[in-house]
This record gives sequence, structure tokens and C-alpha cells, in this order.
Amino acid sequence: MTQFLDYLSEKYQSESIDEINRRLLELTSLFEISQILNESLELDHVLNNILLIPMGRLMIPRGVILLKKHKEYKIEMSKGIPAEYRNESFPSDHEMPKKSCLVKEYKNGTHPIFKFAQKVNLEFCVPFISQNRCLGLALFGPKLTKTPFSEEEINFLNSLASIATSSIENALQVEKIIDVNKQLDERIQELKTLFDIAQGLSATLEHSKILKLLVYALMGQMMITRYTILMKKNGNFFIQENKGLNESVAESIAEKLLKIDTPDQSILIKDLKDGNLSKTLANNGVEALTPMVHQNKLLGYILIGSRLNKQQFTENDLEFLTTLVSQAVISMENARLFQETLEKQRIEEELNVARTMQKKLLPKSLPEIPDYDIYGFNIPSRQVG
Repeated sequence: MTQFLDYLSEKYQSESIDEINRRLLELTSLFEISQILNESLELDHVLNNILLIPMGRLMIPRGVILLKKHKEYKIEMSKGIPAEYRNESFPSDHEMPKKSCLVKEYKNGTHPIFKFAQKVNLEFCVPFISQNRCLGLALFGPKLTKTPFSEEEINFLNSLASIATSSIENALQVEKIIDVNKQLDERIQELKTLFDIAQGLSATLEHSKILKLLVYALMGQMMITRYTILMKKNGNFFIQENKGLNESVAESIAEKLLKIDTPDQSILIKDLKDGNLSKTLANNGVEALTPMVHQNKLLGYILIGSRLNKQQFTENDLEFLTTLVSQAVISMENARLFQETLEKQRIEEELNVARTMQKKLLPKSLPEIPDYDIYGFNIPSRQVG
């Protein structure tokens, strides 16, 4: 009996030591993982390690990380899944898991993300939870050994997710700061460009030169190669400048533009209320429409084609276009008023000459005729009469 108890005691102590060593090794491993994840604030670096560490340790051939951005969950990092699925995104209006789970067991696999996971053979989910918010989740495929995830492996994945959550948050914050700084740099550059263009526009009072400066600014700043400028005269639009758009198409578009409500600012073609016009413009490569308005009076439109870099027009781009065109419109109106003033001065000078000539045609004194009294006078209605 005593020997048996000694045997159990030795075995228990041995198992306890093994368990302590195992836990110590696991903690050391997690500490090293934490150092790896936090050695860089670059999001791709963090996500890449979050996938590679468990995939290498547990022999998992495929994995995916989705993060919540702009009201949707989007695949930000993937390994081992087909290329056509690597840019998938899902709406964020579905409830997300608060703890790790098997894909097929969460809501019976009916959740859009989990339906996708089953399609690409991902079977285990580990969410990234911060302050009761789901930042995203990692999905892993089955192990190469074909064995189910053990309790120890699940605990490791949960511990990894806890460490990774803070790293992801930090990386996302840095990414936001970088984006904000980039936007600020772009706005500063736009303001500088607008200032330079405004100086150029104010330096000339020729309508044709103003339009050329406007076109150069569109091509240089927005990287636009196709555009059409329609000006309004006597209640109709005529083509002032055109590059890249068929003239007959431009004329038919001009007629349709007479029937729409004038937008307040630059607008994407897809956002036009007139569906038929929107479709016609889009089919002819027009992506944005900018009204030319001065003191609530519509002077024309600029139809803007796609950009050389194929990037979509952003809100900042549309705002820049509106401001740029407004500057050009003010300069064109100033040029028109200047030309009108010159024309009035010319007419005044011609009338003054005519008045002088008319006065010279009249006799300086009336002739004296015996037995007659002659009297006359001339009052011109304006400069001449």
C-alpha cells in the first residue's frame, strides 16, 4: 500500500512539473509572439504574423483575417484561399461571435461570413474583441493532420487573439493618422494649386485664355484627358471646348441637360436623378458633371471623363472641381464685363466724334436777309440728334 502511494505521489509530482513546464513554455511563446506583433505598427505586418504564427504551429494550410472598415467586414489578409475570394467584403449589420467557435456551429452556418467560410473550407473562427466590440475575426482551415482542434490549441488561439487585438487597434490608429495626414497634404496641395490658378486667371481678361487655363488645370491636377465644356447662350447650350466626346453625342446631351435641375456642385454621373441621362453619360465615358454657375445663373456645364490613373473621383476631388470652376467662372464674368465696358467706351467715343461732326455741319451764324428775321437752334436727343 505504501509503495502504491509513493508511486502516485511521484507520478503526480512529475505531471505537475510537466504541466508547469508546459505552461511556462506557452507563456514564453506568447511573450515572444507579443514582441513580434508589436515590433511594427504596420497593419500588414501585424496581420501577416497573426496568420502565419498559428498556421505554422498548428499546421494549418489556409487562413483569412477580416476587419471592420467603413461599415463592412473586408478581407485584409489571406493565405491559401483562391485569388477570386481575396477581396470579399460583407455588411456589418449581422451579429458577430464574441468568442471562438466552429464555423458550422455559429448560427448553423447561415451568417454571410460563415457561409463564405464554408465555401472556401475554413472551419474555425477566432474573433478580435475590444471593449465588447468586434474589430474583426480570423478564420482558419482544418489542420493537415485532419484532427479536430484540441482544448490546448483553442486556448492558444484565444490567447493569440487577445494579444493581437491591441496590436490591430494600434495599427488601425496609425493607419488612420497616416490617412488623415495624407488628406491634409492633398488639401494643402489643392489649395496651393487653386491659389496659383487663381493668380493665373486674374492675370488675364481674355475669355479664350481663361478656358485654356481651366482645361490645363483639369488635365494637370485631376489627370483628365476627356472633357467637354458646354456654354449657355440664348437658352441653349453650345460646345465651347471638346476633347474625346463625339460631337453629335455632346449635342444630344446638351439638349437633355436643359431639362434637369442644376446641381449645387460637382456631382458623380451615377448620382444624377435622371437615370436615362446618367446612363447616356456613363456609356460615353463621362464620370462627373460640374455646373458653371454665377450669382445663381447657370452659364454652362463641364463634362469630365475618367482619370488616367483609373481612380474614382472622391468627395475632395469633387469639391476641388467645384472651387476651380467657380474661380474660372468669376474670371470669365470679369472678362465679359471688361469687354462690355470697352465696347461702351468705344461707342461713347464714336458718338462724341459724331456729335462733333454734327456740330461742324451747322453754321456758326445765321445769314442776314433783308426784311426777314431768322432764328434757329439745335438740341440733340442724346450725344447726336
